[in-house]
Amino acid sequence: LSKERKILDDATDEAQEIITGASFVSEKTREEINDALRTLVLDVQQEAGEITHNFNITYANSLKELTAESLGEFQEVSKELQTDLEQQIKNFRETLLPNMEKELEEYKQKRLAEIEKSVTNIAQKVSQEVLNKTLSFSDHQNLVLDALEKAKREGVFD
Repeated sequence: LSKERKILDDATDEAQEIITGASFVSEKTREEINDALRTLVLDVQQEAGEITHNFNITYANSLKELTAESLGEFQEVSKELQTDLEQQIKNFRETLLPNMEKELEEYKQKRLAEIEKSVTNIAQKVSQEVLNKTLSFSDHQNLVLDALEKAKREGVFD
């Protein structure tokens, strides 16, 4: 019986050692897995930080490029508008302005002729009534021209 007891005790001790070894391996494996998971989490966090940093740099660079491109396009449109406006001003000066100046001069000459005619009529009527005689055409013309010259000097027509 003692021999059987010994075998049983030895088997129990050996079983206990196996269980203890298995617990140790299991605990060691759990610690290794936890360490690996911590390392993995730190690596993922670090990589996420790097990706975020790189994204921010790329985004900022893209905004700078878009800003420069938009500014260039704005300057181009502005230059085109300026060129178009300069062309319109040039066309105005070359075509419309001379015509307007010509029409204005014609209008001025027409009005001066009308004024001269009115002055002549008034001078004839005045001389008729005041002097009770009609002036000759040359006397009348001289009188009108003198009156017009005097009016021009005094700035009546300005």
